[in-house]
Amino acid sequence: MRRALLGVGAAVLAAAPAQADTGCNTRSCEVRVPMHAAHEKWRPVVARYGIGLLRARMRCESGNHGGYRLTTTGNGYWFSMQFNVAAWAGAGGRVRHGRPAGVWTMQPSRLEQDVRAVYWDRRHGGDPWPNCP
Repeated sequence: MRRALLGVGAAVLAAAPAQADTGCNTRSCEVRVPMHAAHEKWRPVVARYGIGLLRARMRCESGNHGGYRLTTTGNGYWFSMQFNVAAWAGAGGRVRHGRPAGVWTMQPSRLEQDVRAVYWDRRHGGDPWPNCP
C-alpha cells in the first residue's frame, strides 16, 4: 500500500506544470501583498508628503507625455516621475524582465508611483529631480 501511494505521489508531481521564470529579480516580487493592505499603508505616506508637490514634480518630469499613464519616453526613464531602473528598485519597486514594474501589474498605479517617489526623495532629498520643485 505504501509503495502504491508513493507511486501516485510521484505521478502527481510529474504531471504538475513547472513554475515559469517570471523574470522578477527583486524581493518584492516574491512577496504577494494584498492590494488593499498596501494602499492602506501607502495613502498616509503620500498624504503626509504632500500630493501637490508630487503633482508638480510629475508635470515637470513627464510634462504632457501622459502623466501617470506614461510608461517610458524611450530615454531609459519610466513612469510619471521618470525613474530609471536602479532608482525604481532603490525605492522598493519591482523589476521584471529588466524594466520597472508595479506590484500587481507591469504599469504601477498612481498611488504606487507616488509612494515610490516619496521613498526615493526621503533617501536622496531633491537630488533625483534637480530641475523640478
